[in-house]
Amino acid sequence: GPPYYNAVFNPIVAIMVVMMGIAPVIRWKKNKTGTFRKELGLVAVASIVFGIAFPFVYGGEFIGWVAIGMGLAFWLIVATLKNTKNTVTNGDGKIDLSRPNQSYWGMVVSHMGIAVGIIGVTMVSHYETQLDIRMDLGSKVELSGYEFVFDGMKDVHGPNFTAKQGQFRVFEDGKQITLLQPERRIYRVQTMGMTEAGIHSTITRDLFVALGDPLDNGAWAVRVYVKPFINLLWIAGALVAFGGFICMTDRRYRSKKTADDKQQAIDAQPVNV
Repeated sequence: GPPYYNAVFNPIVAIMVVMMGIAPVIRWKKNKTGTFRKELGLVAVASIVFGIAFPFVYGGEFIGWVAIGMGLAFWLIVATLKNTKNTVTNGDGKIDLSRPNQSYWGMVVSHMGIAVGIIGVTMVSHYETQLDIRMDLGSKVELSGYEFVFDGMKDVHGPNFTAKQGQFRVFEDGKQITLLQPERRIYRVQTMGMTEAGIHSTITRDLFVALGDPLDNGAWAVRVYVKPFINLLWIAGALVAFGGFICMTDRRYRSKKTADDKQQAIDAQPVNV
């Protein structure tokens, strides 16, 4: 289960991310230990401080895995940006974005994607909240600073289903921010209930309301979620994929075959006797 995978994979990922920050500054057989201290020592210290401070500032308490996750993300972002600045700066101290090759920019984008993914996973894993509750008509529930008010159900007819659709107004700081309409659908072809969650999504969080089973006196079993920064996972995937695409389009990997290459390929084919 999750405890096993966290114990096995988290240390591996942590080591990998540390090396991703170091690898771009390595010069094979030329670097000395002092070079790393000069290039990345301050970044490492700042990452540790940021990682320790973040859970106190955001959640009001220290959580070890949050400190590690946010510290690693900070490390990878700042180390990558620092190396990028050094790479695009020429001998005169001027910025020249054409200096790095195309695959280098692909690496930068992918590294940023991985850092964004670490932030997303860390935030969702440790700050997601959920509540399973019975809600009667007009009842309300508060979760993570949001107030959900149940205004009842209405019948909905789709192209191949009928549904009971819940009406949930959501308030933040006393102001309504959205109306969620989760559904409990019955499809004609299978005559079994399916749940369609009501979702309100922003860059910083998603709100979910899902209907369970109907209860007595018009009440319903309801599950409410608040998932902070879950959309960063989609952004991270897009950045990593885009970085890979940039690397694939590097001209060095699309060199034309020469006549000698074609002749070698012909010579390598087996001859049937």
